[in-house]
Amino acid sequence: MKVSATNIKLLKHLRVYLTLFKASIGTVMTYRLDLVTEIFGGIIEIASYWVFIEIIFSQFDNIAGWGRYEVIAIFGVFTFTISILKSIVLDNLRDISSKIVYGDLDQYLAKPISPLFLISLENFRLFYIPRCFIGLIFTYYGLSNIQFAFDPVFLFYFIYIILLLLIIYYSLLLAVFSLSFWLGNINHSYWIFISTSEISKIPVSAFKGAWKILFVFVIPFVLFGAVPVGIMLGRISANILISMSIVALTWYLVGKLIWKAGLRSYTSGGG
Repeated sequence: MKVSATNIKLLKHLRVYLTLFKASIGTVMTYRLDLVTEIFGGIIEIASYWVFIEIIFSQFDNIAGWGRYEVIAIFGVFTFTISILKSIVLDNLRDISSKIVYGDLDQYLAKPISPLFLISLENFRLFYIPRCFIGLIFTYYGLSNIQFAFDPVFLFYFIYIILLLLIIYYSLLLAVFSLSFWLGNINHSYWIFISTSEISKIPVSAFKGAWKILFVFVIPFVLFGAVPVGIMLGRISANILISMSIVALTWYLVGKLIWKAGLRSYTSGGG
């Protein structure tokens, strides 16, 4: 059977990723104390926000019409999705800026495979995986305490939403960090992004006017938690995924356009 050039290319990239994955796991297991510290720090961070939720609902019955357990479910979905994306690709993208500024990009350009592929998947962040399980526990706890009937179609929606998240936020960060070709080191932008994404723990109905347009349709941070839970509970129509898909495609094209334009202007670390 003749193997197409596309399949050969896919297999090549898969083999490279598996090699990178094994190397990442080996590095992490070499420094196990760092792994334990990272996991413990993540658990404390998650626990502190849960305490915050309990304090809020000790004073109020709901947030923009969303009850305690619904908000806990949103928090759980957010924790799961952001942890999945950060473990695989998002944390790697913040290194683009320094690689451009200090000339480390040269070694990636010299390899016979996409430099963006190598940079994006260079390290697998194992310490985020326990956070994924904690997120699922919070999601189950929240949904099990309200009238919720699981439908298998929700699993399809959930997987599709994670795919949209990957495309949108990967492309968004790629667009921002590719500006380093002209602006220099802008690593701090990553933490601005992560901090801003925290608003996705807020129910979508809390956003009004221009804020709703910005955080729902332009940079849809609510896709992390509020939209998946809203769809499962019937509070939000699944049709919103159509507009989210358009946003994902738009950001993908913008990100690749800026990256390619930056590569054309790149003069290597030696100038």
